[in-house]
Amino acid sequence: MSVFDGGLSSREIERRTQTDVGYMYLAGMQHPSYRTILRFKREYSDLIDEAFKTTMKIATDEYLVKIHPVSLDGTKIKAKTSMNKLTN
Repeated sequence: MSVFDGGLSSREIERRTQTDVGYMYLAGMQHPSYRTILRFKREYSDLIDEAFKTTMKIATDEYLVKIHPVSLDGTKIKAKTSMNKLTN
């Protein structure tokens, strides 16, 4: 689950199985503890990654989603301003 929703913590996933319909459905209306979720994520991370890749491949092949490249730039540029210019 952490792959597609921004990397939620195990405690947050536990909370969402009680409040979010999508999570309730995926959890089969069960409410596993955060410890169970964490253990599952640790023990089966390779299978979770593989399932995600397979799902994305099928969705792409069936034209259900489009994949676009994303680039991130970590360049830091020091701003040339002062507090005086901000207040004007």
